[in-house]
Amino acid sequence: MLTAGPRASRQGKCSARTAGERGKSKVIARAVEIPGLRGIADCASLIALDPSQETAVSIIRTTSLVVLLLGWLMQLPALAADDKTIVIDEGLAASADVLPVTVAAEKTFKVADFRFGEYVVVSSKLGMAKGYSGGLINPFEHAENEQKFSFIMKGAGPETASVTAVQRFESGPLKRYEVLPGVSVGVDPLSGAKDSLVASIKLDGEPATTWKLQLNVRRNVAGAAEKARASSLSDGMREIEIRNVSSQAQDSGEQAMPARGYEFRESDRAIAALQYFGGDYPTSKKHLVVYLRSDLDPRAKLLLATAMTAILQSKLNATLN
Repeated sequence: MLTAGPRASRQGKCSARTAGERGKSKVIARAVEIPGLRGIADCASLIALDPSQETAVSIIRTTSLVVLLLGWLMQLPALAADDKTIVIDEGLAASADVLPVTVAAEKTFKVADFRFGEYVVVSSKLGMAKGYSGGLINPFEHAENEQKFSFIMKGAGPETASVTAVQRFESGPLKRYEVLPGVSVGVDPLSGAKDSLVASIKLDGEPATTWKLQLNVRRNVAGAAEKARASSLSDGMREIEIRNVSSQAQDSGEQAMPARGYEFRESDRAIAALQYFGGDYPTSKKHLVVYLRSDLDPRAKLLLATAMTAILQSKLNATLN
């Protein structure tokens, strides 16, 4: 069956249209979901023909995605018009320093120049992504990449924190492909890609202590829908859990492009949060925000600020891999 939203009568028409083709070719139906968008596509299908006709199939796929992209872009101003803010723990919201993030500059082979409050990246190195890719833009093939980066973070005092990180990406073949926020083709919302970030963080004066940041993410290719799973910041003795948060409250209506972020919790107490996506277009660097409890000691703040900076860089990397 071909589906496009809740319109059952049109689903029937789509099924009838393809019924006569099933004897000679295999019809693979994929759902099309376009929140906030009506009338762009009532149904979509991908027809797997003989190997000799693979070029025609590729053209059909590409054309279908382009049509959906254009339709979504027409709706972009309305979908992204309102500012959105992640919903965080009430105790954290009441006691946190709210620090907007700016990206002062981006240089080749360097981590982005993130700045918020008194925290700034003072030196960095960004390696090239290495690995196998089935094509520049081909959501139907498997791809694996790995990228390394490192940086030094400075806060209000003389102390610094150093980071070495490895990020691995894996994508496709897809069961569902979300080409942009709110525009998806397929049946599995998070089958597009996986990326895992593993970072080692050392603070000045604590050479024997290494904090390990681990962030495991499943997302679609465009990064418009994602979930972090089994993610944490730990030194082997203490463990800070990293949880998903968004601007979409549990009792609210669905948002086409909610703001997204992470909340850091130790002993079930929220101590920090990061908004890494403000509900704009996928690669936007606007509305990035760090929340740090004001009663934390300076070294704890530096540790958390450094971990969140590593996550921000990982999000930039993910848009290019």
